[in-house]
Amino acid sequence: MAKGFQKGNKHWQHSNCIKTQFQEGSIPWNYKGGVGDLPYKELRKIVLTHYGGKYPKCKRCDYKIKEALTIDHINNDGSKHRKEIGSGSSNFYKWLINNNFPTEFQILCRNCNHLKYLEYLKVQKIKNLKSAGH
Repeated sequence: MAKGFQKGNKHWQHSNCIKTQFQEGSIPWNYKGGVGDLPYKELRKIVLTHYGGKYPKCKRCDYKIKEALTIDHINNDGSKHRKEIGSGSSNFYKWLINNNFPTEFQILCRNCNHLKYLEYLKVQKIKNLKSAGH
């Protein structure tokens, strides 16, 4: 059996191929043919645990309360990405799973995610000022 879900185990462990797990029947939910059938909470659990391990935490500050954790686009291209795949957390989680968890994402708490965004805006403003000759 591929590393990941084991029958009777509710905790997700890292796997490079979620599709193999579906094919092997090791997904413990009432699976009916795709991640589209999984409830939002289960999708979120899969994604958070993939990127953060058994006990996910913020990459910057180590905050651990799951309700405050988010998936961050490391390259600051979240807006562009949401336009490409459609908005909504469930849709985003399904995309991450179906694309075998790309490495361009990380877990941040909501505070660190917002601070990262503010830092990005500040850098962009400086770049714009320099290109305008100020």
